[in-house]
Amino acid sequence: MRGLSERQQQILTYLTTCRTERGYTPSIREIGDAVGLSSPASALRQLKILGEKRLIERTAGKARCLKIRMKKDLLHLFPRILFFYP
Repeated sequence: MRGLSERQQQILTYLTTCRTERGYTPSIREIGDAVGLSSPASALRQLKILGEKRLIERTAGKARCLKIRMKKDLLHLFPRILFFYP
């Protein structure tokens, strides 16, 4: 798997933080605003790439339905966040 861009790392960090603090993931617009993307389409494109890399899983037709799928070998990318995964 190719490495993550800085923007993709920011998005994963934001998703995990929101999930931990609020109990649900943010909207696409909130994701874009948080990481400085100019449009929801840009945020959606980044989410699609993260999905292709199998780091997140999206449920079609459901709002705010993102599952973060972290692997043990990727935890070093996020040293300040504690991940819980099945």
